[in-house]
Amino acid sequence: MPQLAIGTAFLEDPEVVRQSIVTAFQIGYRHVDVDQSFTGFSGVNSALHMAGLDREQVFITSKLSREVVEHYGIKEAIDRLLNSLGTSYVDALLMRDLGSAGKNVEAWQKMIQVSQKGQARAIGVDDFNQNALQKLPNSIDE
Repeated sequence: MPQLAIGTAFLEDPEVVRQSIVTAFQIGYRHVDVDQSFTGFSGVNSALHMAGLDREQVFITSKLSREVVEHYGIKEAIDRLLNSLGTSYVDALLMRDLGSAGKNVEAWQKMIQVSQKGQARAIGVDDFNQNALQKLPNSIDE
């Protein structure tokens, strides 16, 4: 996993996303952390082509946010993510705290399935407090 990444949070215009990522690729970045808003996802795929890079040359990280999961559900959120990016997988899929242990456990179990299907090469969490994090490992086997 490349140590430096360009992030797309707060970038809503796909053209701004595209140009920012192309510039980052031109100076050597090979890691993109894409925002879950879906507005800039198409810019990532276009930037790959504009920079002359293959998908396998770039590490893509994305996060499932509470708002997106509540609106679409986990499976559809992941399908939309992959379709918008124009790829069959992300390298790292992170889940933000969904606000309740039950929702977190359900989402984590679905993320494990996504990983097993090859749609995410690695899964993890983001912005979890210690209490929320401790509930996940015990729930996997239940």
